[in-house]
Amino acid sequence: MGDPVTITAIRHARVREESGALANIEEISVSASALASFPQRGDWVTAWGSQFVVTTVAASRTRNGLVELSLTARAGQNPDD
Repeated sequence: MGDPVTITAIRHARVREESGALANIEEISVSASALASFPQRGDWVTAWGSQFVVTTVAASRTRNGLVELSLTARAGQNPDD
């Protein structure tokens, strides 16, 4: 486990029903060059003050040097849980 780092991510748009501050599933894109190591399924991410686990890494869909990640919120953090 490495030291925490701060990176900028692009948060993907969601359907209107999931447009609150925090969804159970978030999709983001990050610059591959900003990552010291490539994210793996099961890695933990802190974003928007909540913890998420990486569920999908879409390296095959990398565009403009961006890596697409799907994140699932840790149980008990979403007010809708």
